[in-house]
Amino acid sequence: TNEAPASDVAIYPNPANESVTIELSPQIGTTTIKIINVLGQLMEDEIVLPPSGTKILKQINVSAYAKGIYTVSIENNSGKRFKKLIVN
Repeated sequence: TNEAPASDVAIYPNPANESVTIELSPQIGTTTIKIINVLGQLMEDEIVLPPSGTKILKQINVSAYAKGIYTVSIENNSGKRFKKLIVN
């Protein structure tokens, strides 16, 4: 898989405690957003299909998540990238 530039992904607020917004630049086709904890357990698995040419703003409730560091995986036709999310 191609490693896409991380600059087209923004995660805020980070650290988060209630909810987090994942902002992605416009994509063509589906985007899969996954949040994985340090044990490798899948906490969130969402498929987003935005109208073509519009940026994605996905809000995820993390208030039930344990405090710690999570990996956010974003995969679409331009590749797969990983970002770190801190929940406190």
